[in-house]
Amino acid sequence: MVGEFLVADKQPPPRGQHWLTDQQELAAIAGAVEVSAGDLVVEIGPGRGQLTDHLLAGEAGQVLAIEIDQELVGRLNRQYASELASGRLKLELADCRNYDWASLAPGWRLCANIPYYLAAFLLRQLTDTPNRPSTAVLLIPQPVAAKLEGGCGSLLAVVVGAQYEVELLGVIAPQAFDPPPRVDSQVIRLRDRGPEREAAIVDQWPELCRFWRGAFARPRQTLANNLKAAGYDRSQLVPFLEGLGLSGRCRPGDLSRQQWLELWAAIGRGA
Repeated sequence: MVGEFLVADKQPPPRGQHWLTDQQELAAIAGAVEVSAGDLVVEIGPGRGQLTDHLLAGEAGQVLAIEIDQELVGRLNRQYASELASGRLKLELADCRNYDWASLAPGWRLCANIPYYLAAFLLRQLTDTPNRPSTAVLLIPQPVAAKLEGGCGSLLAVVVGAQYEVELLGVIAPQAFDPPPRVDSQVIRLRDRGPEREAAIVDQWPELCRFWRGAFARPRQTLANNLKAAGYDRSQLVPFLEGLGLSGRCRPGDLSRQQWLELWAAIGRGA
């Protein structure tokens, strides 16, 4: 999967890393986090510290940098010795895929230029942790970002859109990276929906996610057939879909966020 985004005529970077080196773009990403004085900002994959510099220049009370590469951690320890000594920066050798997000203070913020093969995994992980970041600014492949817009159209978009308001910010060309990736990159901002989340999302999240996984099991098939395979009564599904203004031949990508929630309220718990 990593290879999809790599440049064919260059050696693949360690762990799929593409370093953003454009200072103007780095400053814009750090600014998009909208940090207030005293906030905890978590950076995943600080790498060489290009984005870390801009985060430390802001108002964050502390920047927590999580890096999986031990060699880079050693370099960062030397590079930021004074910031580490003062406590303004905290550096952890850890894998974000199994990090204990519950250990962080509520209301934390996230900023990350992650290896692109981790993008979908991290987005899905952030929807499941009860202690979600209040704001997350991520740099991800533009094709992945495009699927998130509107909170519908794909399983990832529906799941992420249920927990976050998704805002697409700037597009960054490959030439701004070292080495350049194969695709354009997109800055996205996620804002936690907080108390605006519907009761089903708050109280029935695991069940709702299972429902969506069944609905999107074969995205090119009709929604009614997918849900029938998942154990729902097809004879009831078509009338429900028509009641939502949808054809019985609609596909899972055709439903809006509100239509998904209405369909779940009507049939989801009756499987």
